[in-house]
Amino acid sequence: MKYMNKFSGFLVCLFVLLVQINHYADAQETSDKVNLKAIADYMSNLTQGFARFEQLNADGTVSKGTLLVKRPSYARIEYDLPSTGLIIADRFRVAVFDLKSNLAPVIVPLSSTPLYVLLKDNIRIDDPGILGAYDIGNAMSQVTVKNASSSDHGSVQLIFENNPIRLAGWLYKDQFGQTTQMKFNTLIPSTQIDQELFDIDGEIRRLKK
Repeated sequence: MKYMNKFSGFLVCLFVLLVQINHYADAQETSDKVNLKAIADYMSNLTQGFARFEQLNADGTVSKGTLLVKRPSYARIEYDLPSTGLIIADRFRVAVFDLKSNLAPVIVPLSSTPLYVLLKDNIRIDDPGILGAYDIGNAMSQVTVKNASSSDHGSVQLIFENNPIRLAGWLYKDQFGQTTQMKFNTLIPSTQIDQELFDIDGEIRRLKK
């Protein structure tokens, strides 16, 4: 149960609600919208690549691993040992594996998870239907997006470095107030990511051998 809470919590970490931010004058808001569009353009162009990450868990432990993304619809989150977690998103589903156990993975529809928001085609985080709160700073910016169909799964802030713009990590706060922070190294674009890495059924067959 502790394992599933940890990794299911990460699975939920992209569901988002509105969070509090500072209020800006009209002139500042105009400037923010320009910067926000640049961030949205950056996110739209993140179609395929990988990054190393460090995850700071709510219990104070640290997990490391690799994130693979192939938009639209595909992602793979591999945790380094001694963690035994693996999360795969394919076109329609998300599976959470515990590679140490003999249990079947937890599988849910992609559309019911936060990954749907960031993996769908033509994502625009400046879309009023997705955008929640945002705070544009000189060196760093935080942008909160929302899934309108999910209002009770906590919140997440996407954290960006501004010069140049890059996704540096995110901060997830669950409905109980516990936080999980993930920090990324540079996301490296790649066209050589094997499609089999996103095959949930293939992973299940491999683990049964």
